[in-house]
Amino acid sequence: MNDSQIHQLALSLTPGIIIAWIARRYFTSGWAYNLFLLPGTIVHELLHFIVGLVTLGCPINFTIIPKKDGDRYTLGSVGFSNLNWINSPFIGLAPLLILYAIFYWALHLDGSVNSYIKFWLLTGFFISSGIPSSQDLKIATGPTTLIATTIFIGIAYVVKFYR
Repeated sequence: MNDSQIHQLALSLTPGIIIAWIARRYFTSGWAYNLFLLPGTIVHELLHFIVGLVTLGCPINFTIIPKKDGDRYTLGSVGFSNLNWINSPFIGLAPLLILYAIFYWALHLDGSVNSYIKFWLLTGFFISSGIPSSQDLKIATGPTTLIATTIFIGIAYVVKFYR
């Protein structure tokens, strides 16, 4: 990534991050916050569902209806019947694809004010939804997943440096 692309990312992402921060700061609970996060929640949960289908995690339920859980809200969830050490990291970290899409889009804006305004508003909706939740991280980083990842990285290292 060159300096021009880094500048483009900073210019593009900063207002969206500020919008997401304002939303989290001032709409911390209740219907306004849930409504603000609804588009991102839909994409977040759809990514879990789609990656679960592709990796044979067998999704069994899907909801985007917020539920109050103590003093917090659970904004959506997807249940799976076949989580294992192979598909768990992919399913749990699927929302990171939102951030990848945002970065890609930021680098390909056409430079018009209109495209920046649309980007900033949509980024405000989606940037916080691209961060895996604590439950997502629990699924992605179970003990067998950690062992499998270590083995995979070791094999990749050996293949890359000792061919």
